[in-house]
Parts: sequence; C-alpha cells; structure tokens
Amino acid sequence: MIIFTDVDGTLYDYQTRLSPKTIEAIRTMRRNGHKVYMVTGRSKAENKKEIWDIGFDGMIGGNGSYVEDNGEVLMHKTISYEQCKRIVDWCKEKGIEFYEESNNGLFASEHFNEASRIPLKKYMLGKGYSEKEFEDDETKLQIHGLVEGENLYRDDLNKFSFIIKDQNDIALAKEKFPDLNVGTWGGKNEEALFGDFGIKGIDKAEAIKLLLDHLKADPKDTIAIGDASADIPMLKCCGIGITFNSGGDEIKAIADYITDDVDKDGFYKAFEHFGLLEKGNTMKEKIESAKAPEAIGPYSQAIATDNLIFVSGQIPVNRETGTMPEGIKEQTRQSLNNIAYILDEAGADMSDVVKTTVLIQHMSDFAEMNEVYATFFTQDPPARACYEVAALPKGALVEIEAIAVKK
Repeated sequence: MIIFTDVDGTLYDYQTRLSPKTIEAIRTMRRNGHKVYMVTGRSKAENKKEIWDIGFDGMIGGNGSYVEDNGEVLMHKTISYEQCKRIVDWCKEKGIEFYEESNNGLFASEHFNEASRIPLKKYMLGKGYSEKEFEDDETKLQIHGLVEGENLYRDDLNKFSFIIKDQNDIALAKEKFPDLNVGTWGGKNEEALFGDFGIKGIDKAEAIKLLLDHLKADPKDTIAIGDASADIPMLKCCGIGITFNSGGDEIKAIADYITDDVDKDGFYKAFEHFGLLEKGNTMKEKIESAKAPEAIGPYSQAIATDNLIFVSGQIPVNRETGTMPEGIKEQTRQSLNNIAYILDEAGADMSDVVKTTVLIQHMSDFAEMNEVYATFFTQDPPARACYEVAALPKGALVEIEAIAVKK
C-alpha cells in the first residue's frame, strides 16, 4: 500500500505533540514494505527535524505545489515573481502582515511576529492549548523557521499566508487575484484566522495523481489520512480515506473510516485496524539511514529479519562531512554513533544491541576505545569480540559491527 498522511492534526496532535505510537506506525509500515508520504500545506523549511527523522519515502508540500519521491523532485510550481510583488504591494497597501512560504525558508513582513500573536494564540487555544502553556513557553506563539528582514519580492514561493484583519479581506483577495487560489485556515472548527494564496489548479489530490503516475501505482492501493477540509480532495482520490473522531465534520462526512482522536493514538489505531502493522511476510529487509556512511560496495548498512538487525561494520566516517575525526576515542564515538543512526532507522536503539565485534588497528588503543565504548552501553552491555587487524578501510583506527534485537 501507499500511504499519504497530513501533518498538522494528523501526525502532530492539536498541541503539536508527536506520539511515539505514530512514529512506530510509520516505521513499521515502511519495514513491512509499504510506502509513506507526507502530504501537507507546509513547505520543507517549516518541518522540524523530529518530523524528518521519522523517515518518509517522499513529500508533497505547499498543498500540492511540490512533489518529491526519495529525493527526486517530480514537480515544483512556484508563485511567480510578478505575482509575489503584486501580493506584497497589496498587503502593504492594506496594512496586512504576512509571511511567505518556500523550501528555502519562511520570510515574514516587518511586524508579522508581533501582529500574529493574537490569531496564533486563538488558533492554538482552539486546538487544545491552555493559557498557562503560553505563559510557560512564549515560543508557542511563533511559527517554526520564520525569519524577518529578508527580501520579500521572490520567485521561490510555494504559498503565501496573511493575517485576516477583516473577513472581507478574503473576498477582496479573490477579486484582486483571480490568477491564484485564495483560501483560509485557522482555529477551532476551522475558523478563518489566516488567508493564503496558492497556485491556481494545484491541490493535494492532483499532486498525488502525479506521484502515482510516476510510481506506476493504482489509486485503489492507496490510503489517505487527514483531519481538515483541506484534506478532502486527498481522501477522495485515494482507495481508502481515513479521518479522526477529532477531525472536522465536513471531512468526517466523506471519510471511509473514522479512527480515534489524534491525541488518543488514532493514527496508530487506524493502520492497526487495516492490518498494515502486522509482521510482514518478508524475511529480509534492507535498512538505510541518511545519517550513517553510505554503503559503497555490494553490501547494505544493515539487514533486518523477523527479530534481528545485523549492522555492517561501521568505520568512523561522518556522513555530513565525509571525514573521520582524529584519535581512537573520537573515532570510536563516531563508529558507534553511525550504528545508533542505523538502528534508529530500524526502530531500535543501542539498548537493543546483543552482540558487537570491534576491529582495531592497534591493540594498544584498546583501553581508550573501551572507555568511550562503555558510555554507549551503560546497562547490560552486549556480548563482544575484539580483534587487532593489519589495516582497515580508509586508514581508520577502528571498525565496529553489531547485532540487535527488534522491539
């Protein structure tokens, strides 16, 4: 199956919490051979690291203006420079504060952060926050990734959001910009607090169709899950449409299945109901982490079976820089971090390791290696073998492989 999931109100609950059960469900489905794509109004820059770290096969962003499959960009349509300039000038003329959404960042008008506090607070109160939470953490009234003081006339925008000062603003915007989609988003019961401009003729459903054509997949083999009216086209175009008991009335009316509330692990329960979380029939599964060194030969970073994960020997290469640190201590730390990244991709961690094999170039380095090694296995350390070898790839001082049990 191919799963398309909304983000806000679906992966995140209405208090922007990400349930461990939701993460588990996505990783289990992918391990079982299903594909999972994020489908959201957000642009790439708006997603926090915790979302990317879950692991997805791709993303549809900007309500359908951006489509990516395993790092390959299939489509990216943007608001033109001329359209952007017209919108910015109109907002400035009317005294409307706004922010622009692109994959390169979120760019705010001069007074947006200050002006947005009231509608953002109203939005979050409607989604379940309490007044005390705002007192304890002022950052809850800020949009992640937002920057001020940048050039606002741009040609890389997926979407453009603005604060609604008067409900007539939306009607005026539709009249002024017939070449763009004009919509709203907001608080409880989808009350309109913000307006947005998007690319004409683009929505989540059209983007899904494009992706399915690329994958040569049948729509009947798809499931979509979301919580709001903006997700209705997505649910309608997929084989099965799922929403939450906590979702809006409009989307509940067209959904094929209504799961429990989003903050009661409704996401996990939905896919458990459809049998996608059961142990797959595949006896062998390849595990790949974008954080650990890429496998450059006829081997995999790791292979998982029904109950075990076999991690290939990891030398101390930092995937981001392509370099190795100096000294046995830092090299040991990097090798073990690489193992941890791979296990995380498989839904496990270092506490699940039952056996390691350590290869070192100089047995005289054993004590320093062991000192760092011990910090990764503080309770019930795994069985281990350690060998001195004549040489290791890239001149590394240490290489470590591991076997772990699956949770």
